[in-house]
Amino acid sequence: MKLYSLGWGQSSKATHSKLETHLDFQQCKNEYNSLRLIKIIREFVFKSDDRQYKYKAEDQAKRNYYNLRQTSNMTCQEYFEKKLEMSWKLLKV
Repeated sequence: MKLYSLGWGQSSKATHSKLETHLDFQQCKNEYNSLRLIKIIREFVFKSDDRQYKYKAEDQAKRNYYNLRQTSNMTCQEYFEKKLEMSWKLLKV
């Protein structure tokens, strides 16, 4: 219980809000399962961009794609590879 309280106490209010939306959080909270709390925190830290900022990431990828210009020191092959790489990023988002 002390480890759970420590982990919960060190988290910000914004993090609390995110964690409370997780499916397993209520059970974790009721049992004071510190290991499960750490796993939930880790899941949100590594996957937060996918959930919270999906549209922002998509918008940024489109902007990067459309604003890419071939510079004077960039060969045609480098420009093509860069444009192709950005196309793949757009498909992934």
